[in-house]
Amino acid sequence: MSESEKEYRMGLHSMCRCMRMQSETNEYKFATPVLNCSADNCEYFACISESYKNCIDERIEQCTFAPNEKICREYTYVRHQEAEIPYGKECPKRDYGEICDCSCSDIEWSEWSAKSTTCGPYTRERYKVVKGLENVEVDCTQERYKCCFSIEEGLQTDCKDFFINSNKTIMEHNET
Repeated sequence: MSESEKEYRMGLHSMCRCMRMQSETNEYKFATPVLNCSADNCEYFACISESYKNCIDERIEQCTFAPNEKICREYTYVRHQEAEIPYGKECPKRDYGEICDCSCSDIEWSEWSAKSTTCGPYTRERYKVVKGLENVEVDCTQERYKCCFSIEEGLQTDCKDFFINSNKTIMEHNET
């Protein structure tokens, strides 16, 4: 196990190590033990921290409404995690497949779910049961195969105006 891995496991994940440049080889060498991250401590430094979260999508074979469309397609997706700004890896483009015959009931749609993020790209969904289950109690969030989904994908305020994972803007913070 490397020295930095040991330090990370000890909970020093927001710490840095000073580095010095060896001019003849253009290599960086660790010059200090782990320190609090500060540009005052050294000219060059390397930091260890938790990685940014990547987008996680799950593709499900189910004929239901594709996002922002009024027709059904053969696949739907569940977004389990949004990419964390600014370096999280975005999900690949979704392929919803061919047009298919919806088996959705004629009952009203549920209310829209909350948006998946407070800024940047988001998804939200609403649902109703398939034909034949109109009079049965179904939790569409747990038994997705018994339901049709309408998914909305969109873009809201740019995240750089907000504190990460918050609905509080930098401007609001400066006013308080």
